[in-house]
Amino acid sequence: MNTSSYYIDPQLKQKAEAIIKMRGSSPSIFLAKIYSYIVETEELPLEKEKIPNALTKKTIKNSRKGINIVKCKDETDFLKKLKA
Repeated sequence: MNTSSYYIDPQLKQKAEAIIKMRGSSPSIFLAKIYSYIVETEELPLEKEKIPNALTKKTIKNSRKGINIVKCKDETDFLKKLKA
């Protein structure tokens, strides 16, 4: 097993480790799980998407203006238009 050294603000580290331990884990196990996730998914687990993203913002704006609104009589009509 290898060891790694990283600089982390001591107060941040102390608070985070307290939460990790409170959740029944340890810093080593937690970090190993994060590393495994990165390797398996090739993504960083802590990247936050901008919510709402640009497409969602545009859709909300258009909807408020009545642009690209599909009106349906009932569920059957909705499903029919959805398949079209």
